[in-house]
Amino acid sequence: MRYQPNIFIRSFQRRVMMKSVKYLAVLTVSLLILSSCNIIEERSLLNRGHYLLVSVNGQNVEASEPYANGLFRGVITLQGSRDFDRRVFYKFQDGSTIEEHHSGTYRKKGVELDVQIRNKTSRDAYTWSPRVTLEGDTLTFYNPCVFCRGTFIEVYVRS
Repeated sequence: MRYQPNIFIRSFQRRVMMKSVKYLAVLTVSLLILSSCNIIEERSLLNRGHYLLVSVNGQNVEASEPYANGLFRGVITLQGSRDFDRRVFYKFQDGSTIEEHHSGTYRKKGVELDVQIRNKTSRDAYTWSPRVTLEGDTLTFYNPCVFCRGTFIEVYVRS
């Protein structure tokens, strides 16, 4: 009579091998999901940073004379936690300056930023959703002007 391995040993080895394959499959899928989440988070972190105002309606703000309404300096900060912060400074003919501070949240949708901000400087804590685009290192802020019935186009560049 020939020797035949025990049928129970073969069955046990198959079960162990199948469990190992299932475990490896679940582990591989989990790693793929986690790595894709990490890639998404890294992409949102790429946008973070400080963006300095360089022009308003196509006119350079570094010029010696402040441009319309005295806007002469500004910075927008995007944080990886999707926080949006905007500070702009105005200079008047008498030499005095004021700062406006706006903060809120943003979410990137392609080139557009979905922004919800509120004015922290004013007593009237009004909120609004301006149009904002981010292409490469250039952030464009379309600021509606209630008094002039138009829009100021502010261009910021990553510092």
